[in-house]
Amino acid sequence: MEHSSFPKFIDGDIKLTVQPDVYRLHSQVLAAASKVLGNLVSPYHEIGPLPYIQGMNHLGIREINLVGDAAHKLGVFQIQEPHYFNNEVIGFADLSSFPVWPEKTRRCWENMFKMFYKINPTLHDGGTPSNLLKNSLELVELGEDIEATHVVFPAIGTALEVYDQELYHCIANDPINWNKLGMKIQSTLIFQESVIHLVGRWNSLTDDGFKSLSESALQLCSKKHDEVLMLKQIVEQRILNHQPGAIRHANPADSKCRDVYMWMAIAFFRQWLCQTIADSQNHRALDGGATFYRAIGSGGRAYLEVIDQSSLVLLFPIDHGEVKIIEERLTKLKDQVKNLAASLLVNRSRYDPKAWGELPYLTCCKLYNQDFPWKVDTLENADHYQTEDDVMSLPPIPPCQPDTGSTVPTYGDVMVSSSPSQLLADISFTSTLDSMNSFLSSDTTWDMDPDFVPILPSRPLFTPFDVVTDALYQNQLYGLGLLNVFDNTLLPLPVDLEATTCSPQQQNPTLNLT
Repeated sequence: MEHSSFPKFIDGDIKLTVQPDVYRLHSQVLAAASKVLGNLVSPYHEIGPLPYIQGMNHLGIREINLVGDAAHKLGVFQIQEPHYFNNEVIGFADLSSFPVWPEKTRRCWENMFKMFYKINPTLHDGGTPSNLLKNSLELVELGEDIEATHVVFPAIGTALEVYDQELYHCIANDPINWNKLGMKIQSTLIFQESVIHLVGRWNSLTDDGFKSLSESALQLCSKKHDEVLMLKQIVEQRILNHQPGAIRHANPADSKCRDVYMWMAIAFFRQWLCQTIADSQNHRALDGGATFYRAIGSGGRAYLEVIDQSSLVLLFPIDHGEVKIIEERLTKLKDQVKNLAASLLVNRSRYDPKAWGELPYLTCCKLYNQDFPWKVDTLENADHYQTEDDVMSLPPIPPCQPDTGSTVPTYGDVMVSSSPSQLLADISFTSTLDSMNSFLSSDTTWDMDPDFVPILPSRPLFTPFDVVTDALYQNQLYGLGLLNVFDNTLLPLPVDLEATTCSPQQQNPTLNLT
């Protein structure tokens, strides 16, 4: 049968009237799609009432009309009975006439009959985008009423996919109700999209929002939120404990010098990071830390754009040129750690930020076959099973390697005195960060050169930065309230210039850190 003939097929044997709309359809199609309508259009009884009593007109077509019913807000179909009265008598109303149905009811039945013939229903007729959900729910209710869910539910899911970005935008605006619809019609796409947005907005859900979710949806979203939360905590700890790689040096043979500017950049970076965590702007924030992780992922000048020079008063005199050097090191450090947040910034929803704008939360949640409540057999595609490695995997951090032409000056001599305008590099020594990782090794001295004489006790397995930042992070993570406890202990320690010595015979300078 040609769909172009809808709604009046020439060979149709059933006439359905939803005043003022008239449909001429096939009894076989109606019976296969709906149990309720199938009972009305079943074959005539061999022995029973006369055909005209069963709604058959003089052309052999059965006539069925939609009538009002208190238990069915969209009406029920009823066989048209024969007329015993002359309804054209002057002074009397036509008792056989049926009232004109509202536009909403007529559209709903039209969409229902379209789905019976595998024609996509019209779910959005130019009104507000939100009527996609409303019209779909009306069809779901009507499909349940006439016992046609096996046809209606898949048809609604297929029809909604046609709306593409309009659909995804609606789901992002109202994930709770779309989750209910996706669960009802068992739509993998709609259910997955709604769960991704629910997990992203988990911190901002109200008590009423939690109560609105079904038990199975609540358990699934809670589990997925815990998985994303664990990934966020891993990312935060890796950022806190990150050590920069080696930086090329003007004199590669000078392996005993250290880059003081990079250590200062690390101090400022970790001070900002710890303060952000202490202010609960990480995964504890209402947006789930979206602003925080996106800033980390952007790097460059997205955050901590300039160094607050008022904090430099605790250091010995430093001029504007050296501040620029520290800011350059800071930019390199931020470019290094931005890859750590990449796994959190993946958009796993079909919502297009370029079309509708960036969402104020993350959409990195993963769903697998076993996460859909109506899918029983999850063994068909074992590759989609979630493993611990899927959650814990993070991208490697590329080493911070500047261009070949970019070098850091070395200073062989250590000056005993300086003026306020003198460069910091003139009174200390800089370094390739080749020996930074020695703080994490089991060595008990900073350098293994036999001529080097350490004046400090054995170094711990972790740097002072790691000890402070780890403790602060753990206290803030598991404790109650905020921890505005970050102070200047993370800043580089001042150098005692009078205790600094360097002789021609001993190329390795000895510093006394106080």
